[in-house]
Amino acid sequence: MNPAEVEHIRLVHERGYGPIDLSEIEVTGDLTVDEARRRNEGFRTGLIRVEKYFEGTKIRAYAGPPPEAEHTDYCWGGCPGAIEEAIEILRQYDDKTDERMKPMTVVFGAYKGPIDAAPDEKVVFIGDCANWKGKIGNEFVEIKSLYKECHHLDPHTAQHSDIFGKMFTVFMKLFKARKIQVIWAQGCPVSVAEQALYLVGVGKVKNPYFDFRSSSRFQFAY
Repeated sequence: MNPAEVEHIRLVHERGYGPIDLSEIEVTGDLTVDEARRRNEGFRTGLIRVEKYFEGTKIRAYAGPPPEAEHTDYCWGGCPGAIEEAIEILRQYDDKTDERMKPMTVVFGAYKGPIDAAPDEKVVFIGDCANWKGKIGNEFVEIKSLYKECHHLDPHTAQHSDIFGKMFTVFMKLFKARKIQVIWAQGCPVSVAEQALYLVGVGKVKNPYFDFRSSSRFQFAY
């Protein structure tokens, strides 16, 4: 990839950061740049829309646009991308994840349209900007967006939980919702770790954060 064609790299380079010219950068490692290029020939970049990504699996996805402030019809950098990373983590941990997964539905953004979920299938609305109104089964459901533009948030005072704090919060929410069909996972965005935990809890698949071989090291790094 040409770094000058990657927007955020080009912008910071114009402000004096760099260099970005490969001839000015010392590259070390197990491979030469030419060998790395050869191995990665044909590599495709970019996310896939979440609806298409989960086609053929037990997860059905619906996605609408993010809030108007985003000026786009799809949230490429938020919750939909995070759930794709989350499921890949679970697949790396257990190659039978797709086979073991219980059917579930996930919904992102201001989706407008029907949600076709079986009576025993959980429907998880993901993200503060989730917005939907209609019937799921025989129940009327209304999810109203909680989205706030980022300039209202102060990154210097933002609080977050470690992975076990997240695990407690997610599993408590799932426990409280055990007798109802609809769950709302709130956040902007909902983190990869949290989405992995929702997939574990709803899909009844193996939890990689319980693995004694990596849990303590993961927590320390986190």
